[in-house]
Amino acid sequence: MIDLLTCENPEKYVRIEKLSEKNKPDSFLVSAKEYSDYIVNKALGYQNSSISTTFLLFDIQNNKVIGFVSLICDMVSSTMEEKKKSQLMNVPFNSFPAVKIAQLAVAEDSWIEEKYLHVGSYLIQFAAVQAHEVNDYSACRFLTVDADIENTPDVDKFYEFNKFTRLSSKKYLFRTKQIAMYKDVYNL
Repeated sequence: MIDLLTCENPEKYVRIEKLSEKNKPDSFLVSAKEYSDYIVNKALGYQNSSISTTFLLFDIQNNKVIGFVSLICDMVSSTMEEKKKSQLMNVPFNSFPAVKIAQLAVAEDSWIEEKYLHVGSYLIQFAAVQAHEVNDYSACRFLTVDADIENTPDVDKFYEFNKFTRLSSKKYLFRTKQIAMYKDVYNL
């Protein structure tokens, strides 16, 4: 089994490509139908409208999409405790630039589970690098996500494993099936 987080050269096994008309999947097997519908029917339109940017993770051997991540711009409003934790107490404002994981899913094909470990974590690592690289032309301090506990009740544990922390300053008034989380990408 290949652990994408610890193998020396994951590029031997997988590749990441920006979504395009040429590589858009016709189907994507995942238990939460909204993620399948998103990648098959909506992601390219959102990308073409500058709403989100989606990246596909391919298995090199069979050229199948095994996961995807969509990224958008975001902002983190921090409490004093969160500013202190991120060593931002001397910064005179409470909101900071971020990149948000708008969608992330891993296909639920049995061969993927038999071949790879940490596919979702690998996509998060990729998203964190993308967020950090924004600093080449703008500014980005955090990677954020609204952990979808409606479709995956324990997904917050997955994000905590990937060094995300609950964002105490963000409360949802209407969408209570999500947990706002963030990760500092400053010292990647």
